[in-house]
Amino acid sequence: MENLEESLKHADANAFNAMEQLKDEEQSLQTINTHTEDEAPIDLIREKIEQVRGMATDLYLFANNSGKQIAERGIRLGSRLNELRSLVKMSDESWERWAEENLPFISKRNRQKYMLLARRTDCHRHTDLGVDRLEMLCSATKDSDAEDPISDFMAKHGITVEETADVDLEEFKMQVDTALNREKLERRNIRISSEAVETATKEGKKFDKALLKKLSTIQRDGGDAEAYLKDPSSIRKEEDEAEPTVEKEGETQVQNKAQEFKAFADKMIEMVEDILKCPEQISKIDSDSIDELIEKLIELQTAANMNTEEAEAA
Repeated sequence: MENLEESLKHADANAFNAMEQLKDEEQSLQTINTHTEDEAPIDLIREKIEQVRGMATDLYLFANNSGKQIAERGIRLGSRLNELRSLVKMSDESWERWAEENLPFISKRNRQKYMLLARRTDCHRHTDLGVDRLEMLCSATKDSDAEDPISDFMAKHGITVEETADVDLEEFKMQVDTALNREKLERRNIRISSEAVETATKEGKKFDKALLKKLSTIQRDGGDAEAYLKDPSSIRKEEDEAEPTVEKEGETQVQNKAQEFKAFADKMIEMVEDILKCPEQISKIDSDSIDELIEKLIELQTAANMNTEEAEAA
């Protein structure tokens, strides 16, 4: 009887131990499953990140390669146009007039752009930069007498050109954009630190005619052009706080300016005629200055016409 009781106790103990062991195993399995559920999305996310990284890299490479190919093809097109121009000029034809009539499928702007890039062999090694940057580089260095103006430009602004497969093309483009913006400011004698220009360039600010004109005006009036570049609202605040002033010119001063303009206009007409006689000098003209001059002349012409109409009506 005692043996039977002990056997039952032993069996109960074994059953209890088995149950406890089963509970431990279930808890362990549950922990493993929970851990796996936590990690599964992370692994999937990491996998997707790598997929996105690869696709983004492919896209950047495609975009950069497309820009390079467009520039290379544009240069080849420009070379053929230059050859055609030489043939047309041999017949004493006006190239521009002939091109307008016989090459209507290429706009005048594109003709000039690709012909310029073809002539500027110093830009051919930088086709990775694309057509627009190459044109801006050619414009920024048009007055240089150096054998390789663009290389001189790069050296001036501390840009190292590395023709290797692992070059950071985006960083290279940013350095070139910053240098081009510095040149724009330098041509207009606008004093802004290199660091401020670099920061503004990285922020995507466009150094267009409107911004350059504003910076020039601020500096001319004794303001802080760099402060405006960093935070345009700071200048607006100063203008709001400043007392309004009214500047008036006497009638004699206005008459003097009108007389000066007549003499200046005659001189300008003569100057333009001289430049047109030397086509190789045209590429050295600052197109921004021409555009701004034309805008002001149109404003003046409009005002003059209005005055004439008012006088006739009276």
